[in-house]
Amino acid sequence: MTLTTAGGGQPAPGFVTKGDGTVRVKMRHQISGTRDGQDWPAPGEEIDLPEDEAVSVLNSGMAEAIEDADEPEKATAPKPTTRTKKS
Repeated sequence: MTLTTAGGGQPAPGFVTKGDGTVRVKMRHQISGTRDGQDWPAPGEEIDLPEDEAVSVLNSGMAEAIEDADEPEKATAPKPTTRTKKS
């Protein structure tokens, strides 16, 4: 299964997908009730979910993807804000 995002079905880059078919997500909101007999993690906590369930909570905005540490971030150097004055 390819992990996709809402609106277009494009592969979702940077998600931590494990070899066991799970995806690690970070909760953004509290979900009431239980999952597999345990309370859902609090906002800010992480959980491993099956890919189909991860796609559901990501698309609903209840969780955010954890970026893959192996995928480098695209960093840019800040642009200088000062200019030298010519005499």
